[in-house]
Amino acid sequence: MTFIRGFGTTIIVDHGNGFYTVYSHVTNVEINEDSEVRAGDVIAYMGDSGSINGSQLHFEIYGEGKKLNPEKWLRKK
Repeated sequence: MTFIRGFGTTIIVDHGNGFYTVYSHVTNVEINEDSEVRAGDVIAYMGDSGSINGSQLHFEIYGEGKKLNPEKWLRKK
């Protein structure tokens, strides 16, 4: 967990094999550094940290050294 100017409180999850997810503008962080995270775990809540007004989540996926389109990785409901 870190604070990034403009993005506020940010969590970066290392999924292994060069894949990472980034969650920014979060609040009430529920995990500690080096926590093991599984699918479905609550890691934090949407917040208004950083340069935004109102609750929102900034989400990114990185793999093999490049930013990936999250739509290709998220399940549709």
